[in-house]
Amino acid sequence: MSERPHSISGQAPTAQSGYQLLLVEPSSMVRGLISQVTKELGLAQVHQTSNWKTAHQWMAERHLDALIISGDEPEHAEELLTLLRMSQFRSSPDVPVIGLVPKGDERTKARLEALNVERFISVPFKIREVVETLYALWPTALHERLAGHR
Repeated sequence: MSERPHSISGQAPTAQSGYQLLLVEPSSMVRGLISQVTKELGLAQVHQTSNWKTAHQWMAERHLDALIISGDEPEHAEELLTLLRMSQFRSSPDVPVIGLVPKGDERTKARLEALNVERFISVPFKIREVVETLYALWPTALHERLAGHR
């Protein structure tokens, strides 16, 4: 995983432009689905791990433009997000974060919201929910994709 240059131009992220997304999720199936959808949409290069220690190391060494984080182990998610928000990693403390939260788990959702997680995907999810959430994260990407299909 080599580091790519960071763009602060405000342009929609694309895998070709070097935008980096870290996906921290214990389920290989969930990681695979989200990674594939992101790749097919051409939004970003996805780096994935099921391991919190690896996530810490990756974030300490590399820049990321967005984070998708599992709520399955809220204490680990909170620790990682707290360090991120306190500028303890290479990325900006206001990096957008998407939380993966089990359907109906309002307690975990509230814990993540307290750390400025604004977007959520309920697990289990539909692919459409992933697509809509990713496009909400980077809204200009949808407009560019639609313009390219005319």
